[in-house]
Amino acid sequence: MRDRLDVGCASECTLPGLLPPANRRIGIAIVIVGAALLPTVDPVSLVFETIPLLILYEGSIWAAVFFEKRWRERGLIGAPLIGTD
Repeated sequence: MRDRLDVGCASECTLPGLLPPANRRIGIAIVIVGAALLPTVDPVSLVFETIPLLILYEGSIWAAVFFEKRWRERGLIGAPLIGTD
């Protein structure tokens, strides 16, 4: 049986991989585009703006994994919705 992450639009993700590589690449691309839209003067500043955003993105994914496992062990998360298998 596969464990499922029951958090918003990420409900189709499976553990331990969590996000399929294509979805993770799209997320990283969105973060980089978002960082490019921030006011910056040079490429070095862009890198310094992008790195914390990428760390926050990956951290949020792993926080979701951690809390989902914890909540599932405590019985706070029920079975996946019908039709999500």
